[in-house]
Amino acid sequence: MFRHVVAGLMLASLIACGVPMSHPSMAPVRLQPVRVANTPLQGAYMCIELRPTAAMQAKARELRMSLGFLDMTRAIPPRAPEAFHVTVAYFKTLSPGSAQKLAERYQHAAVPLKITGWGVAQQQAAYFTVQGLQDWKPTIQTIVPDTCVGDDPHVTFGVHPGKPKDVHGVPKPLQNHLVPMDVIGDVHLKQGDRIVW
Repeated sequence: MFRHVVAGLMLASLIACGVPMSHPSMAPVRLQPVRVANTPLQGAYMCIELRPTAAMQAKARELRMSLGFLDMTRAIPPRAPEAFHVTVAYFKTLSPGSAQKLAERYQHAAVPLKITGWGVAQQQAAYFTVQGLQDWKPTIQTIVPDTCVGDDPHVTFGVHPGKPKDVHGVPKPLQNHLVPMDVIGDVHLKQGDRIVW
């Protein structure tokens, strides 16, 4: 009887001191943040990979056929015909710390965008115009002040069948209106074809 009383008093004392009584395997696990980069990244860029709708894919195919811009392997960078992305920012050199901050803010983000129209830049690259990124430039530049935020937000969907020019930095305004199409995209940091995150 005395031993039961002592055991009860000890248990009450441990609980009062905040000692957890649950099994160790049930304790919450604190995940450590994954290190994005250990060295500066040269020529990295942030982009939004779109999850194209059937309507967007059909419109891209229709316009490619009418323009004769069928071979997306000549795009810069080369890509599959159904791979659609919006380049958000270029970084000549991105420090590990800045890459980490960008990841903490944008990694795993799902971004709602709107396709509003299309055009052709310098008779070389056909593109969709995009709305929904108005606030990105000032936000990114607070993290990486020397960011080169690219030309008008756009999605290249076709290129001239000959050797295309690099039309990065060329204005890409809305030239032809479309019935607006809503689309969702996923944010990535890339270096060439390599996905950093």
